[in-house]
Amino acid sequence: MRSHLSLIAFVISFLLVSVTSFAPRKNRYSTSDNTDKHRRSDGRIYPFSRVCKTSFPYELGASSKLAEEILWPMTTFFADMVDQSSGRFYYLCFPSKGEKEKRCVPIRDMAAIWDATKALQFLRERNVNIMERSSCDILSNAIRESIQAYNSFYQPIANGVALSKEVLLEKPNIAHSAMMILACAGAMRLSLLDNSLDSIPPIEKLTRGILSSQLPNGSFLPEFIGSEDDMYREIEFIPGEAMVALMEIHDLSTNMDGLISSETRKDIKSSMMKAFEYYSGYYYERDVGINYNIWQIQAFAKLHSSLSLQSPENSDKLSSIRSYVLDLCDDIIDSK
Repeated sequence: MRSHLSLIAFVISFLLVSVTSFAPRKNRYSTSDNTDKHRRSDGRIYPFSRVCKTSFPYELGASSKLAEEILWPMTTFFADMVDQSSGRFYYLCFPSKGEKEKRCVPIRDMAAIWDATKALQFLRERNVNIMERSSCDILSNAIRESIQAYNSFYQPIANGVALSKEVLLEKPNIAHSAMMILACAGAMRLSLLDNSLDSIPPIEKLTRGILSSQLPNGSFLPEFIGSEDDMYREIEFIPGEAMVALMEIHDLSTNMDGLISSETRKDIKSSMMKAFEYYSGYYYERDVGINYNIWQIQAFAKLHSSLSLQSPENSDKLSSIRSYVLDLCDDIIDSK
């Protein structure tokens, strides 16, 4: 049996999102007759009783406790997956053999960095003992070392940049930029990077690079340049990853002056509104896999939160985004 670092990373990420996103839906499922049906906006019908019991989110206190019970062993696993001689993450481990393996898979490496920041945040929020403090130090060093390993390897894209083929060893796409942004955002939230913005990766230009890949219909081209047919390639992963990064850096810039320009902040919001129209329409019109839902939930839950704070008067749009995210969540529950 082997343990995959990116799988552990995903579980940590989804657990942290799942206990912090939305308040329960009000009155939407209240009914005295459990035989009544709830018709979703895509035409599918579910009994009210099922949706009432399982619809996301769960009761916050209980789910937070469950998340902590699951996150703690995963966090220690993360620390154990660091090669302390290089400060970089292993890719795989084989517990039965006591072996670990390195591979050059940058997209997963950067995703692991991002989720390591979440694991470290989880550790720091606890009253850590000496053993846990050691895990904090190991993860902190691995995050810094890994980010710096990719820094300075960029190529121009439109009015921004992307990570270069020299460091990726493959053609760059917007998911690479997204994971670099997310890793850096997580590190900055933990004050792991120098406070001088000149010393961290070019967040503004990486963001502009992603924005430059959006088509007029709201979809994103995976590899920055291509035909409209390319927008369907890896649609379950790449666009969602890019949108999560856009919203993460938008949120972080609220409390970090100079991280991105005010123009880029506005462009992110405009881009996300266009993206919502396209990707929600795609979801309701076609069959999608659960991976589509996972990334879309994270991106548009963030958009909903941002709009709720900044544009609460736009109730119709907020309601549409909220319904979309909750429908995505219902699909994940229904898939089990």
